[in-house]
Amino acid sequence: MDEEIHSDVLMRDQETFPAPTQLMWLFWAYPLLSFLLMAVNLFFIVHAIKTGRPYYWVWIIFVMPVIGAAAYFIIELRPSFRRVDWADLRWRFAGPQARLAVLNDLVNSSPTVKNRMRLAREYESQSRWPEAANMYRECLTGVFDDDPRLLICLASALLEEGEFEPANKIASSIPEQRDHKLEDDRKLVLYRSQSAVGQSDIAIAGLEELSSRKSGLAPKFYLAQAKAAAGNTNEAQLDLQKIIATYRNGNALMRKHEQPWYLQAKRMLRQT
Repeated sequence: MDEEIHSDVLMRDQETFPAPTQLMWLFWAYPLLSFLLMAVNLFFIVHAIKTGRPYYWVWIIFVMPVIGAAAYFIIELRPSFRRVDWADLRWRFAGPQARLAVLNDLVNSSPTVKNRMRLAREYESQSRWPEAANMYRECLTGVFDDDPRLLICLASALLEEGEFEPANKIASSIPEQRDHKLEDDRKLVLYRSQSAVGQSDIAIAGLEELSSRKSGLAPKFYLAQAKAAAGNTNEAQLDLQKIIATYRNGNALMRKHEQPWYLQAKRMLRQT
């Protein structure tokens, strides 16, 4: 009997109120459904903020619950599902120690430069810079003794480790490269090392030139870092804010590749 009365009340309200009011009445009548939908909306709002999506998604999801969340899922998240590398996903879920164990065994059984570089990259992903630098040193043998890519990686790892003078010495020893991308990478690590050893004016000038040509956020982040190290805090903060704004206004592919620099810019902006 109570269920029939409740059903009659819902039917009368559906005839009386327009669609938006009907939806609100549905939430009131079924609190569990309301809670679940609120949780879904909150999840997508937090996801949009944490992953640096444009701010308009927050307002769309907030103003149009359910519909906004569905649009966010279809437009922002669903396209990336087709590009999921499941092998890479399983590898990441293996855990840091398990990954290192597998790669160490691989290097021990087959100590090629390629396998050593894979192990060095894994050390880098775990911020274990001394181990990464040592692994790059082990790669610099035979025909790879003066390989520019390995020297750039070694200098970068030393910078992260805090070994500024050795990093600058290595970066300064790398000759100019014909390959444009490799040359830009050489310049980037050179300017970073110059900033680290106190050659601020040269480093900032070089990073500004590199940032004006490169579309990526890495040179822009290191330019802000160099300005902060030189005491130009206000300029550094403005550059960091531009990095964050550029990232948020970028497309999905750009945000996927540039997210590390966006996250570092946010952390650095909080600290300056």
